[in-house]
Amino acid sequence: MTDLPSFGRRMVTLVKGEKIGSGSSGFVYDATEQGFGRIVALKKARVSLRVKRSLLQHEAAVIKLLHGHPAIPNVFAYDRIEHFELLSMEHFDQCLGDMVNEGSPLSLPLVLDIADQMLSALEHIHSHNIVHRDIKPSNIMIKTCGSTDIALIDFGLAYRVSKITPLPKPSYEEVYSVFGTLSYASLVAHDISHLSYRDDLESLAYTLIYLLQGNLPWTYFAAHGTTRSRTRQVYAQKQKYDGKRLVVESNTLPIFGMLLDYARSLSADSIPDYAAWRKDFKGCTSQGDLIKPWKAQTAVTERYTISTLAPPPPIERGQIVLVQFLSTVTVEEYTEDADGNPSYIHDPSLTSSEWQTRARPAIVLGVKWDDWARVYHFSVVAIAQWTAGCGSSTTLNVPIVTVKSASHASQTETITTTPPWPLENTFCYAFQRPVRFCCLPSQKKIDSTWKVDAADVNLLRSVLMPRSGPSSLPQHEARVYPDVDIRDDAMLRSSAAQLYAEISTLDEKYVWTQDEGERSSVDWHSNRAWHDECVKAARRWDYDNKKDWRIWTHDVDPQYGEDEVDDSYMKRDYSLWTYLRQQERDKTLTLSPLGDGEELSASSVEDLDGITLLGDEMDNLF
Repeated sequence: MTDLPSFGRRMVTLVKGEKIGSGSSGFVYDATEQGFGRIVALKKARVSLRVKRSLLQHEAAVIKLLHGHPAIPNVFAYDRIEHFELLSMEHFDQCLGDMVNEGSPLSLPLVLDIADQMLSALEHIHSHNIVHRDIKPSNIMIKTCGSTDIALIDFGLAYRVSKITPLPKPSYEEVYSVFGTLSYASLVAHDISHLSYRDDLESLAYTLIYLLQGNLPWTYFAAHGTTRSRTRQVYAQKQKYDGKRLVVESNTLPIFGMLLDYARSLSADSIPDYAAWRKDFKGCTSQGDLIKPWKAQTAVTERYTISTLAPPPPIERGQIVLVQFLSTVTVEEYTEDADGNPSYIHDPSLTSSEWQTRARPAIVLGVKWDDWARVYHFSVVAIAQWTAGCGSSTTLNVPIVTVKSASHASQTETITTTPPWPLENTFCYAFQRPVRFCCLPSQKKIDSTWKVDAADVNLLRSVLMPRSGPSSLPQHEARVYPDVDIRDDAMLRSSAAQLYAEISTLDEKYVWTQDEGERSSVDWHSNRAWHDECVKAARRWDYDNKKDWRIWTHDVDPQYGEDEVDDSYMKRDYSLWTYLRQQERDKTLTLSPLGDGEELSASSVEDLDGITLLGDEMDNLF
């Protein structure tokens, strides 16, 4: 381990203990300061020595600047070592978020006390022209066990307020990012990162209501769906709730809703009246019976309690069914909307005709329960019918023996159905390979008019699963293959998108040609199955989740700029830290008077103690 020059600073020796938390930049540990025996919280972030503007250095400077208020942590030491930076600070008992998650919503008297302490802390922070920008339950700590004194932590996103240029208010379909933590971020934070004092106050209002209820109207939506759909959905839900509606539906004292409306009414340069609000909160009586858990949200939680038993499967191996790919559900991911939640708001960009799909006849090759995801997966191959000018672009197909051809058809690589299949010139085929879909939890059990026996299902699996040729190439080779279909198939298999489909019964009304109205709603003549629909949805899913969408385009991700320091990791542990990008701190995170230009943070931590770290033989890993 190579220490940075200490410039004559006093060095403290820390013995690293157990990991107690993690964040976007690193991990937090218990540590003991030798000599004093003091227990401290040690933050350790992955960063190269070549990075000049690091995150923990900024956080240490902010906390040091704000020192003197009881809700501001004490910072003891800061240092840089090869590949890491270290910050030693005051150790606390438990965050309020964990208290709610592990127990139950907090009592009204306690939350009123927390509101008073937080308003005092925000007044102190804002008096230094600093905005925290990430007020939430997990960033508020109870100082010691049994105490009601709190401390506000995690100043990594804090910055000094600069001149704010008002921007037009976005509509919910335009909101795809958020600054801070989604559930507690202000409406403004869904648009810009230039936040002000009002935004900390709005986040505090959400936090206090959560502490009382253990939920917010958008709690479920903040945890389900793609990154883009979660952000858009939560923003849309927040727009629906003013303070009055929020407290009425959550059965909470009006003062919490009034705080929310007050925060939203302020202009960007307004200074909140902290003293008046502290007085109002202190004046509230301890009417604990008025605060009851939100019944609607409690029902949601109970509905998604994991059961040890799998429900009965909606389909069986060998059934011939109609399968319609659900492109919008795939892109947005499964949400409560699949169970008929009327409050869910669909992404308007997915309502155009280009996202519409048609049902296709198919044979079920297999059905499997996913105990972790709590859904059934099923694999299928499509059925198509020959007509003039229609053919298959793949040689992998298996004819279906019809009533007329049953007496003289060869049984080599053909299949039969029970009862006999009525349509001539039909075949089963796989474009690239059989498709694997997920059932919606709301999928009803399907009965089949026609079925295929187990031996013929095995034949289909054997013939239609690629064993040679380009489609059988390893993914890393298929991704760069000249044929775009081969590339897209490999990329589809690389994507983590769950492909959802709806299953319905294929009966005679969809088969006989005289019922053209019903028959035309089913795609009998496709020769590419669901391939193009799935590729399009998976590609959009990767984009909406900010995954490595470059696998589809071979483009360079514009978010990786010149500040990226990607060659200072040790090869043996690079994969453990890829999500903690060690880059130069964003220039908006500054303590300079105007929010830009020369920074004060670089020099303001020099008088802190340096750190010698023991018990960290595996520091290159954790």
